[in-house]
Amino acid sequence: MSKKKNFSLVCLLFVLVSIPCNGAAHPSDQQPQLIFWNVGNPDDNDARFGVDFSRVFRELYQDQVTLDAVLLILAEEPQNMAQISNKSGVNAENVNAVMSKLISIKMLRKIGDKYALTVPVITDMCMFSIKTALTPMGKKVASSVKSKVVELENLYNQMKSAADPAWEIVAHLIIDKFLVDGSFHRAVNILEKSRGAQRQYSEDQRTLPAFFLEKGKHFSTFGTNWYGFPNGDEQQEIYVLHGGVFDRFDIPLNKYRGDKKFSTLVYKLTSDGGINSLSRQERETLANLQWLENNRLRIPIVNAKPIKSLLPLLEDIGKEAAEVVFENYDIILKSYKNSPYAKFMEGAGDYIQVCYHILFSLIIDRLVKEDVTPLIPEPVPEYFGVYIIKGRVLE
Repeated sequence: MSKKKNFSLVCLLFVLVSIPCNGAAHPSDQQPQLIFWNVGNPDDNDARFGVDFSRVFRELYQDQVTLDAVLLILAEEPQNMAQISNKSGVNAENVNAVMSKLISIKMLRKIGDKYALTVPVITDMCMFSIKTALTPMGKKVASSVKSKVVELENLYNQMKSAADPAWEIVAHLIIDKFLVDGSFHRAVNILEKSRGAQRQYSEDQRTLPAFFLEKGKHFSTFGTNWYGFPNGDEQQEIYVLHGGVFDRFDIPLNKYRGDKKFSTLVYKLTSDGGINSLSRQERETLANLQWLENNRLRIPIVNAKPIKSLLPLLEDIGKEAAEVVFENYDIILKSYKNSPYAKFMEGAGDYIQVCYHILFSLIIDRLVKEDVTPLIPEPVPEYFGVYIIKGRVLE
């Protein structure tokens, strides 16, 4: 299994937007959030969007009001420059600057005298429409997974050491990440290729699927961030569940990527000394991440070995569940054809990946409701779904 393509990674943009499904943008005091997601390795952002993607994206975020307006105005149909300027309610010069930057990273293209998005912006009402269409499929896939969960639990209990957390603690990591967002998603992508479904993708969408989601009352998606912290030939891994079904955002671990001090901290946590070996500054870092309570670590530390032993079974369950998707694949294609995006997108691939991630959350939600996986705490703490794994799970 390769890490590179198996994780849904959220880009560092959390943009405030307004809610209407028709694309009109009217700034308000209580604006939901528009979040940019890519599906795969963030290094491929440059391959799809251009070598200056990260820099331009940061610049766009500096004028989030205009960016919000432009993206929502174009969410469901192409518009000409006059329409965009008139509907945005912001300075025309700012609109031109933002649009120029969006064009430079290939997020906008011209169709005649109009501008169209190359990445779908899924509004809250469109999210509701997709969830409604996919719910029957979600129930069928959840039923396929449900029958195998006891087998996973028994195998984990056989392989874990006394130091590893109980199944009830680690179940969400194993099912949500390594099954639903891991082997299942990978198996679906493999079937896409073998059964010709990738003909629906443009070349750019094959490189790196991406989309924007509006975080409203119907927001629902799922994915996992992975962070590796090498120490010579050894490695510790941090997995963070960031699914919208949990009504929470990812914790800010991205700022620690490449930070040798934080890497040292992670290794201290998983050593024999544990928290007792940490300096005052390191404890403050963990406290800022909300990982500590009464000077004790809230998040589980898991050895890679018992999870690695589950991979063949997870692979088999994922393949069976993927077959259920392709028995009902016309539901996804029909949803795309009925959406506004079919009129101006160059391929369905981005939209299809949106559907997969919404399907992930529907599966997980169903498994939780049927007590197959443990209940999610309410309210959901920021550290819920964060796991440190000692060693490598995926080579």
